[in-house]
Amino acid sequence: MDVLGTALSIEVISRYSGSMGILTEVQGFLVTDAFYTYGNKQMREELVPKLARGELIGSFALSEPCCGSDAAAIETRAERRGGEWVINGKKMWITQGLYADVYIVFTRTGPKEARHRAITAFLVRRNKCIEASPINVMGIRGTGTSELTFNDCVVSDDDVVGKVNEGFKIAMEALNLGRIAVAR
Repeated sequence: MDVLGTALSIEVISRYSGSMGILTEVQGFLVTDAFYTYGNKQMREELVPKLARGELIGSFALSEPCCGSDAAAIETRAERRGGEWVINGKKMWITQGLYADVYIVFTRTGPKEARHRAITAFLVRRNKCIEASPINVMGIRGTGTSELTFNDCVVSDDDVVGKVNEGFKIAMEALNLGRIAVAR
């Protein structure tokens, strides 16, 4: 569906359930479209159809306790160790975080002073290195909003979404699409 069709669908769904409208927007625009647009061939062929059919739940992990509205200041780190990346840090207010099978996680991959020029997006599949703690929100309670803690999560170069140090662009473009859908 195009952006207008998706936004209209989310509007109708939201009339009946604000939570379901938000879940539809996160699953579609923030997660599935980001993997489709910036992911490698394997992500597009394996994940995107399953996310689109609802066989997998996806989550967009950008916000952090330190800097919720300043995405360029994130502190969650992905460091190279041998031929792998190791992710450590916390994410906050993550929609579908409690239930996600896959996460698109935005991490710092360079010095903090580089801000948006040192952020990389990774595909991280749910496993024991991720601790999800529920956040009790005042409204839209059916979204599985959580705090996520990443403890030595190991991912490979094949799990980089887009290119190293170009994750900020992915986050901003996904959020811009998501804002259209939610604003409708």
